[in-house]
Amino acid sequence: MLRSPRAIFLRNRVISFVGTLIIEKIYSYSYLVLAPKYGMEMDMMDFLPTKETYFRRLGEVTLRETVVRAWIVTFFLFYSICLYNTVHDALAFIFVGTGFDNPEDWPPLFGDIREATSIRNFWGKFWHRLVYRSYTSYGILISKHILRLPKSSFIGKLFINFFVFTMSGAVHALAIRQLGYSCGAWEELRFYIINFLGVVLEMAITAAYNKITRGYKMNSTVSKTIGYTWVFMFLFTVLPKSQYPKVFCSP
Repeated sequence: MLRSPRAIFLRNRVISFVGTLIIEKIYSYSYLVLAPKYGMEMDMMDFLPTKETYFRRLGEVTLRETVVRAWIVTFFLFYSICLYNTVHDALAFIFVGTGFDNPEDWPPLFGDIREATSIRNFWGKFWHRLVYRSYTSYGILISKHILRLPKSSFIGKLFINFFVFTMSGAVHALAIRQLGYSCGAWEELRFYIINFLGVVLEMAITAAYNKITRGYKMNSTVSKTIGYTWVFMFLFTVLPKSQYPKVFCSP
């Protein structure tokens, strides 16, 4: 029986790593083998520029388009989590296994997806925070010493959040160029800026709701259901605008 915290940590990392690889293989088999077998194979026509919008075309939208957009959301989450966790598990095993780091130096990369009841919580409580501290530090530096904004003020906090999202978008745009894509950089930056605007919209709606209802607390289950639906529909709306163009300019 494993009793050492280090041994338990290494065992859990191996289980996580192998489990993620198995899930990836099952997904790949489902997507590459089973889907085409049952006539559900996707092609270039599913990602045409005209299909990047959805709600403005409700009268002509097909069921297939809706399914593809829903798939994009789940694929974005699934692929990102699997990719980052696989790398994280492998590096954690190496550095903790060699004694270079302690188990507590490698906390879980992602939070609990059940916390993603808003765009703000999605990025702040669920998504990985690998670059959050560094980007926030730069944002505070610019806000405080260049723009002279009070750190604790609303506008100061707003700028710091805007800077973090913009930096994330800029770095992803550079990565896309580095990977050989001939397009998609601007769309990637725009995606993160739109997410910032989504957070601002949530803040405004929450403030208005609390003012109108005088702080009425909605049933927890109802509140979470509304939150999950909102986050999914937000990604359902904005993700294709950043993901579809890459299909036509991949290296």
